[in-house]
Amino acid sequence: MQNSLSFAKLVKYIENYPFDEFFNSGTVDDFIDYLYENSEEYQMGEWRCTYGATKLVIIMEKEDFVFKIPFNSEWDSWKQDYIFFCGAPATSTWDYCEAEEERYDFAEEYGFSKYLAKTNIVYRTKNGIRIYIQPKCSVRSKHKTTSKRSSKVFSKWFKHCLPIDDTQWLNTFIDYYGAYKLKQFLTFLLNEDWDDDLGSRNIGYTIEGKPVLIDYSSYME
Repeated sequence: MQNSLSFAKLVKYIENYPFDEFFNSGTVDDFIDYLYENSEEYQMGEWRCTYGATKLVIIMEKEDFVFKIPFNSEWDSWKQDYIFFCGAPATSTWDYCEAEEERYDFAEEYGFSKYLAKTNIVYRTKNGIRIYIQPKCSVRSKHKTTSKRSSKVFSKWFKHCLPIDDTQWLNTFIDYYGAYKLKQFLTFLLNEDWDDDLGSRNIGYTIEGKPVLIDYSSYME
């Protein structure tokens, strides 16, 4: 990855950006504007960014991976100020990308890692920014499912405590791995309390069309 020209450019942009103490969903647009102003790739539409509550994702057209950068804080409406994350299920307690990395390793021990898109750290910049990678996935499936179970059927499995409620994703999973494997995986998610933030933006499909979780760090602030 370090030999990738796109990655080298990204590192350069990050190391030249004057990050404030707090980096989060409320301040990230300033960094995205900086990328747009300084990156020809971004201006040409070859790079794009998306983000949620805990991390920034940079998607590059010519790369098979996406780059994830963790936020370290959020806006506290009660204190009217930014506060650092402290509830991430990770060694650092603030880095939700690290949480994904550690959860992937944990899932691997129990035979469930193939249902997660692997997240791992690849670089720490001179100004202290952690950069992670994850295989590029799609949020839309091109697979025509043969399984046609309804959301009502899936809900009955777990007495309406279904960790993932996207029927396209669930039926695709059954097509690839079978209903028994799906029940095992969903039970694993429930037992490990990984089920609180698995909406449509956090699930996806590999290049081959297999269903995976793409954001599985939860949100615990």
